[in-house]
Amino acid sequence: YLAVQAGFPLQEGLYTWSDLQQASEVFITSTSRGILPVSSIGNQVYAVGPHTQTLMDRLEAAPDIELDF
Repeated sequence: YLAVQAGFPLQEGLYTWSDLQQASEVFITSTSRGILPVSSIGNQVYAVGPHTQTLMDRLEAAPDIELDF
């Protein structure tokens, strides 16, 4: 929902190691912890990029947001 509101393309799914190696940003989500940037997987290092930061900022600004699925 936050990604769609921000105008980001959204594609949920199962991703392979090859997919992750090509990614510029990686994050995970949790109902209790929110949006958590992934800093590394093995030797692959990821920056907290603009998409991840935008989503984290939007969630922090609206912590009581109700999501419709």
